[in-house]
Amino acid sequence: MSFGQALLLGAVQGLAEFLPVSSSGHLVLLESLLGVKVPGVTFEVMVHAGTLLAVLAYYFRDLKNMVSAFFREAFNLRPRTKGKRGVWKNPDSRVLVLVAVATVPAVLAALLFESEIVRVFSSPLLVSAALIGTGVVLWVSEAAGAGRRREKDLKLGDALVIGCFQAAALVPGLSRSGLTISAGLRRGLDRQVAARFSFLLSIPAVGGAVALDLARIIRSGLKQDWTVILTGALAAFVFGVVSIKVVMGAVRARRLRHFAVYCWLVGIAGLARYWMK
Repeated sequence: MSFGQALLLGAVQGLAEFLPVSSSGHLVLLESLLGVKVPGVTFEVMVHAGTLLAVLAYYFRDLKNMVSAFFREAFNLRPRTKGKRGVWKNPDSRVLVLVAVATVPAVLAALLFESEIVRVFSSPLLVSAALIGTGVVLWVSEAAGAGRRREKDLKLGDALVIGCFQAAALVPGLSRSGLTISAGLRRGLDRQVAARFSFLLSIPAVGGAVALDLARIIRSGLKQDWTVILTGALAAFVFGVVSIKVVMGAVRARRLRHFAVYCWLVGIAGLARYWMK
């Protein structure tokens, strides 16, 4: 694989990971429509690691505050004069707990339905239909009124509902960011809060998958062309940051329906190719 190909694939992964258009769905359709193959599992894992670093960098200050607040409250590390509010009452540590709760449905779904999810990866027909479904969800979500609920108003029920939408997005073609942002909007969350929670929720989801796959790669040996692989990972990181900014702007400007139309066009193209075979 050339440096140009690594840059292109890394850029596509970085953009599609956070845009509400399903990166996994695009991967399946690209393999079917264009005969493109991701060049090895190591490359795929490392570009996912690049997108993980993108969201960690974008929300570094927020994550630092959340983690420090959690440990302060959980282990009573704050000065005595300030008192102890508790993990649930502290707004920063509360979000961290809710992200953990929202991750549970996807973990359970991955364990229970792994074989079924893998089968969908081999079906461009189902992926195309799922992309059209993503478009419908995005379109409908924009009909939600202006949510006013802030992060301090998030409840366990909100986390579980959003987490269930993330679990559904394990199916290629159903966008993780699209479904989770839409779920947050339908729960009455402020648009910026819904998008931010969705991106924070991607950290354990993507991080867990990268950690598991990286462990397998290390056990099997590290004889790879790391210069090319890291080029792709760097491209995924840079374009991942760009895509987060694009989505945040689109959510703020109520432009998710632009992505809905895009998903419909790609999904219809996939269906047309299947029926014309």
